[in-house]
Amino acid sequence: MAKPKPIKEHLLIEIGTEEMPANYLAYGDQDQQALYREKFQHAFNVTNSSGSYTCPKLNIFLTPRRTVIEAPEIQFNATPIEETIFGPPAEKAYNDAGEPTPMLLGFIKSKGVSLKGITTLEKNGKKCVGFTKTVRPAPFAKELPELLERFLKSLSFPKNMWWDDSDMTFPRPIRWLVCLLDNRLVPVTLGHLKSSRKTRIFRHGARREVLVSNTKQYFKLLQKNGVLLDQAKRRSKIEGAVRSLTKKLKGYYWPQDELLEEVTFLTENPAFVSGRFDETYSSLPPEVLTTSLAKGQRLFSVLNSKGKHLPYFIQVLDGTIPSTKSVIATTAAILKAKLQDSDFFYREDMKIYRDGGKATGLNKLQEELKHLLYIKGMGTVADKVARLKRVSEVLVPRWGLEAGEVRMLAEAIPLAKVDLLTQMVGEFPELQGTIGKYYFLEARGKEKGGVAEILREQYLPRTPESPLPKTACGSTFSILDKADLIASCFVLGKMPKATQDPYALKRSFAGILRIVGSLKLNVDWKHMMETLLGFIEKQHLAESLDIQATLKKLNHFYLDRSANFYENQGHERDFVQAVLGVSPWNILNVSERLVVLRKLKNKTEFKKTVKIIQRTTNIIKATSDFEVTEVKSNLFKEALEIELYEKYEKSKESIQEALSRKDYALGTSLYAEAFFDILHAFFDQVMVNVDDAQVRQNRLSLLASIRMLYVKEVADLSKIRVEAEEDN
Repeated sequence: MAKPKPIKEHLLIEIGTEEMPANYLAYGDQDQQALYREKFQHAFNVTNSSGSYTCPKLNIFLTPRRTVIEAPEIQFNATPIEETIFGPPAEKAYNDAGEPTPMLLGFIKSKGVSLKGITTLEKNGKKCVGFTKTVRPAPFAKELPELLERFLKSLSFPKNMWWDDSDMTFPRPIRWLVCLLDNRLVPVTLGHLKSSRKTRIFRHGARREVLVSNTKQYFKLLQKNGVLLDQAKRRSKIEGAVRSLTKKLKGYYWPQDELLEEVTFLTENPAFVSGRFDETYSSLPPEVLTTSLAKGQRLFSVLNSKGKHLPYFIQVLDGTIPSTKSVIATTAAILKAKLQDSDFFYREDMKIYRDGGKATGLNKLQEELKHLLYIKGMGTVADKVARLKRVSEVLVPRWGLEAGEVRMLAEAIPLAKVDLLTQMVGEFPELQGTIGKYYFLEARGKEKGGVAEILREQYLPRTPESPLPKTACGSTFSILDKADLIASCFVLGKMPKATQDPYALKRSFAGILRIVGSLKLNVDWKHMMETLLGFIEKQHLAESLDIQATLKKLNHFYLDRSANFYENQGHERDFVQAVLGVSPWNILNVSERLVVLRKLKNKTEFKKTVKIIQRTTNIIKATSDFEVTEVKSNLFKEALEIELYEKYEKSKESIQEALSRKDYALGTSLYAEAFFDILHAFFDQVMVNVDDAQVRQNRLSLLASIRMLYVKEVADLSKIRVEAEEDN
């Protein structure tokens, strides 16, 4: 009998909700929506235990009102499969007379089979009884309810809610559900809500239900009604419209990525208007204006080529605009009130900064930091500032800054956090650091521009893709500030979890690695954390502090997040593990070694070096009682081991010299040239694991010395999965 051909079906699931928060949707990149994709694929794999279904392509579309999962080519293989059902142990299945025991009879009854079908089987090396049956996989439609429920329950959001008396939760109430396979409706229930063919369209403030006949018609229906389902296309349309309107208003397009992403997930049918505000407020710092427009009203700013704010705004709305003039007038009126507040905050804060008395102005603000909580359990912001000043005195001179830069940083640190007490930061927390720069320049003059820039750059980068600080001082202080946050949270047991990171420690860590790589700062993670923990202990802030236990957790976090960071940069996992497995604490050195190995990967000398390290590692690992000792030439028995030892003694100085000055390419070439051919001959002609313990120990120590000559400075290449150079 011919096997049935796989059945291809087009899956469409639409989960219609009340408006979802934008940050709940903007997971991963625009095209892939990594979190949703990963969770659905996992739920699919778990549900698909028989392996009868395949999902070669998966699309995730997200708008504020609908979460859409599309799999255009779900394949269902209806070929029957053999399934083995195991029963009780063989010795308990029959009595001494060979008759079935009550245990076996109970098993037969529960499975609905006859005694004739029972046979002796083996499971995990032990004999038992059981039977084999032919199973025809259930159609995919029958698996969908379980799959969808598993998928939704696996999604992790900051907050969920109940909207009926079922146990179903989601960030917003689910109001409708469409589940189709081609033109067939699949019965699915979420809470008390049942799937139907009805989707909802929102136009001109009204909601109406529309019937969906099949999966292909669904997409045409939404397109016809103006819904731009694909978030990547929606973002592109919004960005293009903002660019076009900016040009029309005689402005220069400056990317506003955070606002662009937020607006992308606040709309499904974007429409655009532009308006004007009072030019009086253009004298405010451009960052103040940009933030005032973006926060709350989510308006795009219009700037000129020098970054000066022009008196215009661009607004993105959802749906058609019945009265453009009315919308612009309303937006402008609300914006005017906001800008009045911003102008008031700016002028009042400036008065405090300009007051130069000993008990007023910046001096007073620094004193008031003693009353501002840092993190509960970790003292005040003044404690943090004092700690950073002391830590910087220990660490910064080792990081490669010049003497003048060290002095400038020492001047900036006590002033770094005073803008947290201003009204402007109270209203717009995202302006901390930035507004501090403007206030400080007004108070102390442009000749203090270097210090002011440190105040601005201390929080950079704010996001994984945002710009890095450009100055060495600003970069250094940003590293210290982020490292202190990480150390403080670990002291308090506030470590990030897989789905929760309330203090954004992963983002802070990625920022540290990005800065170190960009500015080439000589930062040692372990030493930095030991120094921070030491000063935290001296301040007696934490109730109980086990430095070694906390350092162990911090180092594990470092290794885990470093691997994640470098893999996301495109480095192969085995290369990352090979480098992090050797001297991993100098951040810059890890980055440099990865870059060099990436370039060397396909070169003959690198492949030969991989072969050397792999062979020496394998033979050493195979000897459980081995410890490296000094190589003794008087224990050599074979001419080839004497030759190998002489080659090692002759070559090691030049190899060490090249590797010590980080010329890894030259070091790799010298290493391969010195040892590849002779080691090949050595392994072919000399028995390492001989019966004589002293000779065996001596040969293994020689091989270990050759191995460590390269490994301790570069990477454990035994972890590398590349096609090594074949033996000659």
